[in-house]
Amino acid sequence: MLHANGFIDPLFSRGLENTAVTIHALAARLIKALRDDNFSPERFEYIERLQQKLLDHNDDFVSCCYTAFSDFRLWDAFHRLWAVGTILGQFRLVQAHARFRASRNDGDLDHLDNDPPYLGYLCADMEGYYQLFNDAKAEIEAVSNGQKPPEEAAARIHALIDERDFAKHMFGFGYCITGEKPQLNNSKHSLLPAMKLMYWTQTSAPAEVKKYFDYNPMFALLKAYITTRIGLMQKK
Repeated sequence: MLHANGFIDPLFSRGLENTAVTIHALAARLIKALRDDNFSPERFEYIERLQQKLLDHNDDFVSCCYTAFSDFRLWDAFHRLWAVGTILGQFRLVQAHARFRASRNDGDLDHLDNDPPYLGYLCADMEGYYQLFNDAKAEIEAVSNGQKPPEEAAARIHALIDERDFAKHMFGFGYCITGEKPQLNNSKHSLLPAMKLMYWTQTSAPAEVKKYFDYNPMFALLKAYITTRIGLMQKK
């Protein structure tokens, strides 16, 4: 759907996800329009704006990445913006799903498309991430324009992340290539790092992260893990 509206570079495979985001927003509006027997164009204005914002942000992200490819230190720094934004965006989606499972109220899902302030961004309702991305983008553009060497921009991007509590702590849980243990060259996506991350969200995370956790994520994560393991054992 989004590919028909504009070009999406395959670097982060955002085409499928962005299409799903657009379909979710469109489906809710179509259902309401059918109920009201009112298909006026203004009821669907958000869809056009959403698609364009998703395309714009993807273009920004990929353009910065192609510049960052010129120096591994710069790429190592900038790709963390994708990691942080993806995790925060997942927090937002999982919260909506948890609320819906508890209430069975469509409104707990519809609020995802209630015109968030930073439409198109990986985390569309967090000002801190919006500012972090654009500050890092300015560093990349300075390199692209020959105004700053890559190593200096990379150091500044690391500093920008360290200045923000919602971002810097995420790299100690195995969710990124380096982080607190720069000698590691791989990412761990296992239960223990995930449980540590969830524990942080419940204890010492800043308010802008805690707002996504008005449910018990550790219990939900453990339940999902156990259910999956049992399912795998039954297939043997």
